[in-house]
Amino acid sequence: MSRIVGVGLWLVVGMLAGACGSNGGNSDAGDGGADAEPDGGDVVPDVDDAEEAADEAAEEDSGPLPLDLALGEVVELTAGEGGEFAADLATPGDDRQFGLVFYSAAWVTGTLSYELSATGAAASRAGDGAAKAGGPPWDRPGRDFSALEPELARALRGGGARIARDPLPTPVVGDHRDFQIDDPSAGVVTVDGECIAVGDDIAAWVDRTTTTPSWSDPDAATLAEVMAGFDGTVLPREREYFGDEPDIDTDGVVNVLWSPIVYELGAMAYFYPCDLFDSGALPLGCPYSNEQEILYATPPSMLDPRMARPSSILDTISHELQHLIYFHHKVSLGGGRGDDNAYILEGWAEVGEDVSGYGRGIFFIQQAGLQDSDQYGAIEILRNGGGYDTARDGMLRGASYLFLRYLWDRAGGERVETDGSITDLGSVAWAHETIDSALEGRANFADTVGAPIDDIVFDWYTALLLTGRTDGAGEPLPVEARFTYLPRVVDAVTGNNRGLDPYGDFMGMFNLEGAHTVTLATADGEIPPTGNELVLLEADGTSPTLSVRVTGSETAALRVRVARVR
Repeated sequence: MSRIVGVGLWLVVGMLAGACGSNGGNSDAGDGGADAEPDGGDVVPDVDDAEEAADEAAEEDSGPLPLDLALGEVVELTAGEGGEFAADLATPGDDRQFGLVFYSAAWVTGTLSYELSATGAAASRAGDGAAKAGGPPWDRPGRDFSALEPELARALRGGGARIARDPLPTPVVGDHRDFQIDDPSAGVVTVDGECIAVGDDIAAWVDRTTTTPSWSDPDAATLAEVMAGFDGTVLPREREYFGDEPDIDTDGVVNVLWSPIVYELGAMAYFYPCDLFDSGALPLGCPYSNEQEILYATPPSMLDPRMARPSSILDTISHELQHLIYFHHKVSLGGGRGDDNAYILEGWAEVGEDVSGYGRGIFFIQQAGLQDSDQYGAIEILRNGGGYDTARDGMLRGASYLFLRYLWDRAGGERVETDGSITDLGSVAWAHETIDSALEGRANFADTVGAPIDDIVFDWYTALLLTGRTDGAGEPLPVEARFTYLPRVVDAVTGNNRGLDPYGDFMGMFNLEGAHTVTLATADGEIPPTGNELVLLEADGTSPTLSVRVTGSETAALRVRVARVR
C-alpha cells in the first residue's frame, strides 16, 4: 500500500470528552460537580475514561505518533516549509529495516546534493547494496545511427526519400548477391555474398570477398539450429510483441550477412536503416542502400566461443531484428521523427532479446544497470536525440533495459504457453501502442502508461529497491504492483530465463546483488539529476523510534519515499 505523509501532519484519533445534561438541562460538570443521572442520582466517574484522557493529554504533549509501517508498505513524504522531509518510524523492539528512495525530479545536467540524518538507526549494519563487479565476459558495442534516423524521418515526411520497392527473388542456397558495406579502412565497398542457408523467413549469407582476418563458415549443425530457432521462435514472437517486419524487396526473408568487416567495425552485429530506402532517392546521410532487409553480423568463428553457439547467435539476431521492426513501425509507418534516445532504442532491443527466449546475455546487461543504479539519471536515456556515450555505454544500456522491462511488467506481462503461443496479459498491447505511436521519449511513455513521467520514474526506482526482497518466510514482500517487477520465469519453449530477478544467478556462475544501496554511513550526499539514491536504515535498538530527516539542494527537486523492507 502507499500513503502520502506531510511533515508533522499525523492524524491522531481521540475521543471527545464532554458532559451532557438530562432532559435538555445544563450539566454542572463545568463547575466541577458530578453529572446527574436521569433519576437525580450521582454518576461515579469512569476510571478507564480518566486514564484514557490522561494518555491523550500526554500524547498531545509528546507530539505526533511514530509512523508504524506494515511490512512492504510505501509512504511518500512531503516537505515542510523549510524543505525538510521528516519521518519518525516506529521500531517497537523488533528488527525492522527501512528503505529510503530519493528521486531528483530535476531534468538538468550536473550533480545535485542532499543531506541525510537519522537517530535511532545503526550507521552501517544494513548491507551496502550491490557489489561493484567486473563487466560482462564479452563486449556488445554497435554502430551509432542515432544521428541519422531524424534525417531519414524528415526525408520521408518531406517526400525527399522513399522506401525501396524493387523486387528480388526469394534466395536459394548457392545464390550470389552484391552487398555494399562500410569498411572502416576503405570506405563503402561491394562484396560478393553467397547464400549458405535458407529458412522459411531467413536467409544466411557470407562475404566471399573479404578473406582477412581469417574466418570460416558456420558449421551445418549451427546453421540448421539458427534457421529453425529464427523461423520457429524468434520471428513469430517479435511479430507478436512488436509488429511485422518490412519486406520491401518482396523476397520473403530477413537476410543475415556474416562479414569480417563487421568485426573490423568493432561491432558484433548491427541494423542499417538506410537499407530500407530507394537508392535513387536516398536521404541525406545515407551513402548507399542495399534495398533489402539485412542484419549485418560478425562471423561466429571470430567471436568468443560462448557467443558462437546457436542460442547466442539467435540472441544477437533477435536484438537486431527488434531494431529493424522498431524503425519500420515507429518511423516508416508511425510518422515518428526518429528522435528517440539511442539508449531507448537499445533498451527495446534488449527487451527483444529477453522476450524472444534467447536472452541469456541479458544477465550482464541487468548487472551493469543494477550495480551502478546510483550513477545515472533517467534524462540520459529519455532525452530526445541523445546518442551513445562510449564511457558509460554498458551502464546506460542496462539502465534502459531495466526501465523498459519495468514498464513491460507494469503493463501486466504476457505468458508463453507450452505450445509456444502467447497469452497477452497487457504488455503486448502496451508495446504496440507505444511503438506504433508517433510520439517519442518522455511524451510517449507518459501517454501510454497514463501517468506523469516523474511519477513513472519514481515508481521505477522504488521497484529497483523492493523487487526480490522477501519476508521472514521467504515470500516476496507484499507491495503494490507498481513497486515491483514481475517474477523471473523460465521460458516454456527455450528453457532460458525471462525477466528480472535482481538477486538471480547466471548458470550458477555469477550472481546479481540487487540495485546499488547505501547506508547512513556510506551515503555520499550526491544524486544525479533524474537519478536516485537508495538508502537502507536499520533500527539500532536504543529507541522505539527511528527518526529520519532529509533535505535536498535548492535545484534537486527532491522527492522521498520510505518503505519497510523487514
